[in-house]
Amino acid sequence: MNALVVGGAHGIGFSVVKELIAQDKFEHIYVIGNSESPFINMSDRVTYHKCDLNERDYSICDTFPQINALFINAGIGHLGYFQDFSEQTIQDMFQINTIAPLRIVKKYYSQMLSEENFYCYVISSISGHIISPLFSIYSATKASLSRFIESINIELEMQGSTNRILDVSPGYIEGTSFDGNTKIDTTKTDNLAKKILSQTFAKKEIYIPEYNAIYKDVLERHCQDKHQFGIQSYKYKINRLKKLR
Repeated sequence: MNALVVGGAHGIGFSVVKELIAQDKFEHIYVIGNSESPFINMSDRVTYHKCDLNERDYSICDTFPQINALFINAGIGHLGYFQDFSEQTIQDMFQINTIAPLRIVKKYYSQMLSEENFYCYVISSISGHIISPLFSIYSATKASLSRFIESINIELEMQGSTNRILDVSPGYIEGTSFDGNTKIDTTKTDNLAKKILSQTFAKKEIYIPEYNAIYKDVLERHCQDKHQFGIQSYKYKINRLKKLR
């Protein structure tokens, strides 16, 4: 079996590739990233391709041999007021966070519909499930992605397929470069990568890291009073925005 990891140059994607190498489940691992290869001399089972998803050309996916697993990690986010974002930024965020995953999933969808096992996860965000002021564009891109995954999973089920797309919806992840964080430490995402893969291979449909510890309460508060939750979220992010500036 062969796996394709999109957005595998750093963060969760990088940790996932390391775990796939260790598990020895796949014969070959193809990786797409937007920077120079971090996998040189790591394993002869990994082939890396530099590709900017914002360039809208995903024909590289058509060159890979039979793919049996698709793991999509790519995404960008910016904290700030909506009025401060340019139209280009809006387009770029939807392109990378929403359109690119949909288009890449489309390339392998016939295999998802088949009787053979096909494993897939897409990194979404808890922001796609709740009101998220100052993350308005990012939240919109991830909400679209989550609704797509929910809908597609029903289509797969009703057409007789046992394959599913796992919606991975984390909150803040320590050690990643999200939102301009420069303290990148992939050792802090290695354990999360193992959990994500475990959920994917079990063909689960949604995985929210730290659900019981943090996000169960967050989602309940959001459900009880969305307006009040939104105000509290706004105040929390204002403080975070001040620190970033």
